[in-house]
Amino acid sequence: MRTPNRRASIASAPVGTQPHRGLAWGALVLAMAIWAGGFFVNKEILKTLTPFSALSIRFFIAAAVLFIPVLKRHGLRLLKRDILPVLLTCLLSPIAHYTLSMYGLRMTSASHAAAVGGTFPVAVCLLAGLAGIESLTPKRLAGVVSAAIGVGVMGLIGSEGSAASIFGDGLILIGTIVCAIQIVWLKRIFRRVPPLKFLLYQLVIGFAVFTPAAAIEGFASVAQMTPIVMLEVAYAAVFSTVVAFGLQYFALQRVSATSVATSSGLVPVFSLLLEVLLLGLMPSLLGRVLGALFVVAGIVLTQSAEGRLFGRWRRVPDREAARAGVRNIRSHQNATRLRI
Repeated sequence: MRTPNRRASIASAPVGTQPHRGLAWGALVLAMAIWAGGFFVNKEILKTLTPFSALSIRFFIAAAVLFIPVLKRHGLRLLKRDILPVLLTCLLSPIAHYTLSMYGLRMTSASHAAAVGGTFPVAVCLLAGLAGIESLTPKRLAGVVSAAIGVGVMGLIGSEGSAASIFGDGLILIGTIVCAIQIVWLKRIFRRVPPLKFLLYQLVIGFAVFTPAAAIEGFASVAQMTPIVMLEVAYAAVFSTVVAFGLQYFALQRVSATSVATSSGLVPVFSLLLEVLLLGLMPSLLGRVLGALFVVAGIVLTQSAEGRLFGRWRRVPDREAARAGVRNIRSHQNATRLRI
């Protein structure tokens, strides 16, 4: 019996078990659009509720929505080796990230917060490279720097001014790094824990931490909730939390952590479009369009470093997945030889 051609054997084995990357990027774009719209909703919610009260109620509703589907599909049990990583990752974000960002924004200007927060894709790229998960190629680095510049420009131009402080900027930076660590860590966690199951734990732990914090703030604002505010909180819980995070985690399983981080630059781009289309605002439009172009250029550069955006099979962007793919191919070849 003739030995199968090695090239044909390798070609027949998929370079990953994921759908093509176009679907993942569609999920990312939709998630960023939802978060951009959620920004305006959250501003309205915070006119009535205190920050921790809003987060507590939002996480409770989102966890209630996810509980039955996750219970039926995945169950609630975690393996012993997964308990500590899941717990630590949930503490990083939303708890540490949200708290640091909120208090940092109170102590610095919105423009400084936007500029510092724009370093998120750079932080993810560097951390993924240092962890050996993704390679630090020139195109990838150029892409994340371009996206960071775009986010910074869009935040600096037309932003409300207030007193800035080094301490406030430092809190924003630490919160950004914390979120970057979580995104990189999730690449490994999602190999054993389904994304929606992780999201449920994230919501439950967040609710358990934010509720006592809301009690310290006082629940007087909750009594002032109107039906409109309740609908806004429900929107934030279902769409900005369950749907948007679900889409982002879906994409994180299929594209690199750097790509996911770079896509976050689309949030201010969509916010700009909503300001123009829905509110009729034209705040420093030329400068902010320039920032948006930097973001888009960063996404294009990042993707060109990882293969075609709409390729049939994704080109595995992380080294561990690539090594796993090589092992699978070799196992397939060895099994073929044994049958022969």
